[in-house]
Parts: sequence; C-alpha cells; structure tokens
Amino acid sequence: MTQDRARKKATRARMAASGEPYSVAARRLAGADPAGDAAAVAEVIACLDRTLAAPSARIEYRADLEFLPKDLTPGVQLVSDAVRSAWERVVPEGIRTWLREASSHQVAAGIIEPAAGRYQMTYRGGHPSKVYVNGEHFYGYDGAPLADRNKDDSPVLNRDDPLSWLRLLLSATEARSAGDEILRGTPCRKVILSKIPPEIRAGFQLSGHPKEEPAEFTVWIDEEHIRRVQAELILSDKSGVETKTLELWDFGVPAGSLDWTRFPAYPG
Repeated sequence: MTQDRARKKATRARMAASGEPYSVAARRLAGADPAGDAAAVAEVIACLDRTLAAPSARIEYRADLEFLPKDLTPGVQLVSDAVRSAWERVVPEGIRTWLREASSHQVAAGIIEPAAGRYQMTYRGGHPSKVYVNGEHFYGYDGAPLADRNKDDSPVLNRDDPLSWLRLLLSATEARSAGDEILRGTPCRKVILSKIPPEIRAGFQLSGHPKEEPAEFTVWIDEEHIRRVQAELILSDKSGVETKTLELWDFGVPAGSLDWTRFPAYPG
C-alpha cells in the first residue's frame, strides 16, 4: 500500500470513529508534521482565493486599543490626577464614557463584494462611513452622495481596508495550526500565519499612534472561506496594544439593492 493510500485509509478510519469531515480528520492526523504546516499554508491560500472571488459577504471590523499601566513619578501622578479631576468636573460621565469607547474601541459593519473589488461599511458611534468603489476611497456621513470632496487618496495599505487585509495574507509562506473554534455557529480552523515580507506588513499600520509591525496574523477558516483575520500591533513606546479584527460571514448575501453612489447607514 502506498503512503498516500495509507494516509487516506487512516483518515477515513478517523472519520468513521469521530464523525469529523474528511478535511478535519486529515488535518488532525497530520499533526505538527512540517508537511502538515505546508498543507496549512496551501489551504489558507485556497480559502483566500475563494474569499476574494466571492460575490458578497457581510463584514465587521474592530480596532481595540488597550493602554498599559505606566509607573509614574509622584510629581507626574499629581499633575495627572489634577487634570483628570478637572476633566471629570467639566465633562459629564456619559460623554466621557462615550469618548473613551469611541477612541479606543471602534466597530464598523457593512457589505463587501470581493469579486467586484468594492465594499461599504459604517462605523458605530457617529464616525464617518466608508465606501471603496471603482478603485477610490470615500469618507462621509449616512445618506450623503459620494463626491470628490469626500475622496481620500492616502495609500491604500495605510488604512483599515478589508480587501488589503486579505490580499496581504497571500504573501504568507509559513503557517501553523492553533486549534478549532466556532464562529457564528460555523466550525472553523484557527491558523497562525507568518513569514509575510516586512514591506507588506508595514502597510498594515495606520497613522496616529506609531505601531510596530505585526509579526504574525491569525486567521480562522471554514471549509471554503476566510472567516476572521486578527493581528496585534504594539505601540512603539510600549504603552499599549491595538487588536485589529476583520470578520466575514453570510457569503452570497443578496447585495443587488445596495446604492454605491451614497454613504450607507449603520446596519441594524
């Protein structure tokens, strides 16, 4: 019996015993074998290709910035306490909470049409909506028409761009399995991607707080598509960590009624 036939026989035996799909049983039998890691790269790239060829999907983007505690000298601490007390006297608690959430925990949701190379999404909490269509980025508010004054010509990779997220992962040459997880009711495999060229990873950053390039990206895949991409970026002064997450689901969602000439409203 050849090695390939033996592997297939062992995979089917595991399927019969565990009830797992063929692909899941094969992956688990591969274990930590380097050949299994190479297969993981190929599998993720295949899912990326299918995701980029998908007609439509729902998307959610999150950016969560957490600042780490700092050791302050007594003098600095007194100044900090005085400023905080003044801030709390002037600004109502509800507004202070909203401002903290708006700046540290951003959430956007919308529709992406990968095959057509376009998407639209709206940020929760009053931030501008974003539309990418015909190779151009637009920022504006719900219902307003797209106009030249709303264009943003900054480099594509220096922003939170879902299509750029997916495309940069095509450069990964190393992967390792990190277990299984259920996302929105769908069994997914969690994979750590690395060996992405630095010049590509550098474009993942944003303006604002300077950040170190993410060395690795975590992806969740089902049997067909990329379901989630996540990366952690450490602020260059080590004062905090930003976790950026892109999630996709409901592939093939009807999107024919979308208006690509106006900014969308936040869904739900």
